[in-house]
Amino acid sequence: MRYAKGCGVEHDNFIVHTTSRKMLLSLSATYILRHIFYSHNLPLPTVLSLWSCFYVLVMRRPLDVDQFIGQSALWNNVQRLHYIDQALATSAFKPFISQRTKHGFRRYFYSSSDDSEHFKRNRHVLIMSSNTSTDFDNPQPSYRHVTSSVNAIKSKNAHKNATAIIEMLGVEHALYYGGGTNDNAGDAQKEIKETFKHIMAEVEDCDQLTPQQLHNLLYENGVMRRPISFGDPYHIANLCVT
Repeated sequence: MRYAKGCGVEHDNFIVHTTSRKMLLSLSATYILRHIFYSHNLPLPTVLSLWSCFYVLVMRRPLDVDQFIGQSALWNNVQRLHYIDQALATSAFKPFISQRTKHGFRRYFYSSSDDSEHFKRNRHVLIMSSNTSTDFDNPQPSYRHVTSSVNAIKSKNAHKNATAIIEMLGVEHALYYGGGTNDNAGDAQKEIKETFKHIMAEVEDCDQLTPQQLHNLLYENGVMRRPISFGDPYHIANLCVT
């Protein structure tokens, strides 16, 4: 069937970056190009040339100017393993964090955040504790990078933290946030408490939990949960994040 007869064959191969507003390859297009690139052992220029040729063959028109990508752009997109790594790590982490220890204690994860300047731009960096072991009774502590957002307004860091954690884990697992460590600055101490507050507010607004389930998650042994806000005067938290 011809495209002109109503059977669409063109897919959204590009997305617009929310911050820079630049065109990026979509994740599905990246997967397909990765498969072509490695399965047929093709050099980068050949992949780009074939893409242009097959586009004309299928669509009967050339690629638009803003859909041309260079070799470096293709390489960077094809090597985007970050999304795959994050998805696999999250998939393994969710059953671990939601399961109590063999002694009956609830598991929690913690964060460390700080502002760090890179290429003359101040960025807010957030990492969280994780586990790399498949044996839940013998966890192997590790850390995961959550976000490195540009820090324009310092007072919004807590909201950034909560949003990034919820987007990564979902509300039903973000609720196991237990606090974190920082460089002992007053605003950093407040940031952890506010991050916890934002996450718990989202949990309370979640319609996936019954009132009893919500109570069981927000309270432990009848005591309302509060975050650990550990000020590290030796600044190890900053060194770890940076």
